[in-house]
Amino acid sequence: MTTGSTASASELVINALNPYIDVIQIGTTTTGKFQGSTTLYDSPDFRRQGANPNHFYALRPLILEIENAEGFTGFTEGFEPDIILEEDFFNLGVLGDLSEPFLARALQEIGAGVQKPSQPDEIVKSVNLEFKTLGESEMHQPNYQRMYINN
Repeated sequence: MTTGSTASASELVINALNPYIDVIQIGTTTTGKFQGSTTLYDSPDFRRQGANPNHFYALRPLILEIENAEGFTGFTEGFEPDIILEEDFFNLGVLGDLSEPFLARALQEIGAGVQKPSQPDEIVKSVNLEFKTLGESEMHQPNYQRMYINN
């Protein structure tokens, strides 16, 4: 189950499982984040603890690239879903509730006693309003959507 905000560890799981099982992705295209970084501060061991208080910068080099067992990497355009299901902001549901739209669609796909819609890729909207994500609450934070490794 993915959206345009799905990235990092979630994409790692999708990519890592692809060589071994038939991954069925429900939702919208993922972000396409396949690299990780760490933050280096001006300190004796490059950690935040003991960083020079007179410096207001740090380095964030890319230190890893996710690749699966078949060597697949570089998915900058993200992963396309097998079943398109856009979020309905008027019906997000409650996580874990069987009527939550994404969970309900996943249960339909595996045949868990829930009737499948007549057209699997049909997107049902409760109203005719469309929303475009303009940003997220944390987007101006310096560590927004970053992958880190703590040593």
